[in-house]
Amino acid sequence: MGLLIALGLTILIECSIVLIQSRDIKWTGYMALVNVVTNPTINLILLFVSNRISRSERQLLIYILEVLVVISEGVMIYLLRRTESFKVKPLKFHKCL
Repeated sequence: MGLLIALGLTILIECSIVLIQSRDIKWTGYMALVNVVTNPTINLILLFVSNRISRSERQLLIYILEVLVVISEGVMIYLLRRTESFKVKPLKFHKCL
C-alpha cells in the first residue's frame, strides 16, 4: 500500500509541475507514464536491498538511484518528443495509378 501512495504522490507532484509549466495535458500524461515505469522500479530495489545494507550505504544507494531515474526519465521524454515529431505522410494512391 505504501508503494502505491509513493507512486500516487510522485505522479501528482511531477505531473502538476509539468502541467503548470507546459499547459499541455498530453505531456502531463507522458510524464505520468514515465513515472509509472521509474517509481516502482526504484522503490522495489530499495525495498529488497534496504535490509541488507547499512544506513549510510542505503543513503548512497538512494542518491545513485535518483540520479539514474532522472537520467532515464530524461531519455524517455526525449524519445517521446522525438517520436511525436515524426510524422508519417499518408499514401496517395491516385498519384500511383
